[in-house]
Amino acid sequence: SQVVHPYICEFNQTVRGYKYIVLLTPFHNTSDFYENPCVYGSNDLQKMELLTGFEQPLAKAFMNTQYDYNSDNFAVYDHMTGEFCVIYRHAIKQNNVDQAFLKIRKTVDFINWTEFETFKDESGNDLVCGLSPSVVYNPNLNKWMMHSINFYNGTWNLVYQTSDDLINGWSASVGTTK
Repeated sequence: SQVVHPYICEFNQTVRGYKYIVLLTPFHNTSDFYENPCVYGSNDLQKMELLTGFEQPLAKAFMNTQYDYNSDNFAVYDHMTGEFCVIYRHAIKQNNVDQAFLKIRKTVDFINWTEFETFKDESGNDLVCGLSPSVVYNPNLNKWMMHSINFYNGTWNLVYQTSDDLINGWSASVGTTK
């Protein structure tokens, strides 16, 4: 009952016997330590069962900084590779500096998952991301687009970034609203 960041994916055919795959992050006693992405299955969106056969949660905090947690989980289907991808924001505070990086794990069978990878910017550095990121493929631009809430031009705004590749080569943020 103590969870945050629900993300629901509906499938035409069942996946491991479920119509829906649900991503949740536990938030036991509002402790960031437990906030790590988990994968559940459901057929009615009332009863949800933690999927088995692989390590859950998909990511754990390293706890080697002032704070360290994983949040804002969401999913995307990579039509180029045929993989279901779980993406989450890895937030850390080190030397009184807050940073967050996007991590990704992928699967084709919901049993075998890749090791996590970190999104990279155009220079090949770890991509620092904003709050509540979301990624979609834009066929009109033939690019991946990421929208997030970020501090941009002196205020918090909805911004977007683009990339030709799901993980690598993300552009700098461009503001979309004020």
